Amino acid sequence: MSEIKSIKKKILTNFCITVGLIMIVTGAITTWRLDLSINKQSEMLNKDVVSNTYTTLKGHHDILKVFNNNLEDDALNSAKELSNSPVLKTILDNQMYDSLGEFLSARFQSTETDFAMLFSLDGKLLASYPQSTNQTAASQAFAKSYACGEIQKMQSQGGDSQKGVSEISLVTSNFLKSAGLDSSRPFTEKGGIAAAGAVAIMDSFGSPVAIAYTGTLLNGHDKFLKQLQNATGSSFALYMHDLPLAFAGYGEDMSDFNSNSITLSANALTKIYASKESSNNIFELAEEPHLATCSPIISSKNEKIGAQCVTFPESKLIKAAEYGSETKHDLQFWFTLIGIVSLIIFIVVSMFIAKSIAQPLFQSIKQLNTSGKLVGEAGGVIYSSSKTLADGAANQASTLEETSASLEEMSAMTRQNADNSGQANTLMNEVSKVISSANDSMHELIQAMEEISTASKETSKIIKTIDEIAFQTNLLALNAAVEAARAGEAGAGFAVVADEVRNLAMRAAQAARDTGELLEGTVTKVNEGDLIVRKTADAFSEATTKATQTTTLVGEITKASQEQAQGIEQLNISVASIDKITQGNASQADHTSSAAAELNEQAARLKEVSRDLTILVVGKEDMDDSTVWEHHEDIQESDPEQLLLQEKN
Repeated sequence: MSEIKSIKKKILTNFCITVGLIMIVTGAITTWRLDLSINKQSEMLNKDVVSNTYTTLKGHHDILKVFNNNLEDDALNSAKELSNSPVLKTILDNQMYDSLGEFLSARFQSTETDFAMLFSLDGKLLASYPQSTNQTAASQAFAKSYACGEIQKMQSQGGDSQKGVSEISLVTSNFLKSAGLDSSRPFTEKGGIAAAGAVAIMDSFGSPVAIAYTGTLLNGHDKFLKQLQNATGSSFALYMHDLPLAFAGYGEDMSDFNSNSITLSANALTKIYASKESSNNIFELAEEPHLATCSPIISSKNEKIGAQCVTFPESKLIKAAEYGSETKHDLQFWFTLIGIVSLIIFIVVSMFIAKSIAQPLFQSIKQLNTSGKLVGEAGGVIYSSSKTLADGAANQASTLEETSASLEEMSAMTRQNADNSGQANTLMNEVSKVISSANDSMHELIQAMEEISTASKETSKIIKTIDEIAFQTNLLALNAAVEAARAGEAGAGFAVVADEVRNLAMRAAQAARDTGELLEGTVTKVNEGDLIVRKTADAFSEATTKATQTTTLVGEITKASQEQAQGIEQLNISVASIDKITQGNASQADHTSSAAAELNEQAARLKEVSRDLTILVVGKEDMDDSTVWEHHEDIQESDPEQLLLQEKN
């Protein structure tokens, strides 16, 4: 019985170890391949989500830019409406300046306009809204403004100053305090940004008598931003350099919110100012990372004074990597569960097979029984291996199909990148030609400036000659006056003429000096202009070099994208060939599994034949295993003929 037990244990142990190893190796390979595939798909999905989010933020950012542009237009329209008011013209015609403040307050108190001011043509404040505005501070601020300079330029050049001028510019904290606008607005103690408009006011005769100046302060101007935030779900902010002036969507409604938490870092502001158009970045705002699309706010004086940003919290994005990890863990769990259940089933089956194989056999049929046992084990192993191989081939075929689909998508995207690179190369060639043409024009301008400078110097020499002639004429007139005085009454008339000549000579000398001073100033300005033009020409030359280098790089990128598209297409063909071979392997594995099942059936029949032979030798069907072995303990395992002889005797 000990030998029977050892045979059962050995068969059971070897069978279980073999099946377990096959399942472990197959599961590990399958899990590894799935892990690679899922990670790759998760990475692609994550990139697509971020790209789509930036595209959406770009659209929201364009809406924000339109809103800021409309602020300038609204300020200019407000100034035009004020300048065309019949009541205001009547007040100015009648010089009723005391009632101007009440008129402005009544007109703008219930509007979005934050300040409205009337200035005289020499820049003196006549009236304002709010009425508590400091006259000196307001006059000084207006005199430095872009709008004031443009209006005065229009008037001096005979232009139509009624068209007005709009501007967006920084305003100082002193101006805000003087206008009473520093009470409930964020960061007004450090200044602000205002969108304003200025228009000349004409009297009944069509002559300018005053200037209307109205505007809106961006500090705290967040009503429209909150409407955008509610409609889109994105967060919006307007900055004066790094300070948030107006914002929505950062938890500002919470009691513990601090506006300093959305202040831009120096690095973030540098990135925004480095680009004239909108740029995509990731900034730390309100203590969490945000995907941000920002562009600089450029003043009417072409200075970068702030930023306009649209952001979205990175935590709200669908994390493809986390999704892929969860999917991978689920697959690993099910693979493990199926493996354990299969192992239990195989153990039960192996125990049943071992029990049926380990029946007590006589020495005369032991070789036949051993052969049947080996055939049964081989058939089971071949069947399980073939089944496992068929399942693995099917899974591999499925994975290859997914890989082929991914390669198709990558091939399409690569071809599109190649086409886009070609178009970019064409555009860069055109830009290079335009910059080269501008560079030639700048060289022509430099030559013209040099000719103007030479002509101005020649004119200055002529003026000096005129001044010397006037000086000589003055001396001659003095000599003539002296001679006339010596002649007495006879030279009185000649003295009058000499005096007039002297006066004319002095006036000519004065005019020559004035003209010389003007020409010296002109020469100085021409020299400064020549220097600026030369610097501009150098910048254009450098831009031409950079454009040529960029064109070369874009061309190389185009060529590389085309080669990459061809390589991916060839890889796709190879994967399709591998997929075909894998399908064939799966079919062959199914055939092998069927053959193994048939082999198992033949092994069972062989065991039945062995049992029938045992019954024929013993002559009893109900003899148990222990009795058979006790009667034949002295027979050698390898001598079945002695066993038959013993039974006959």
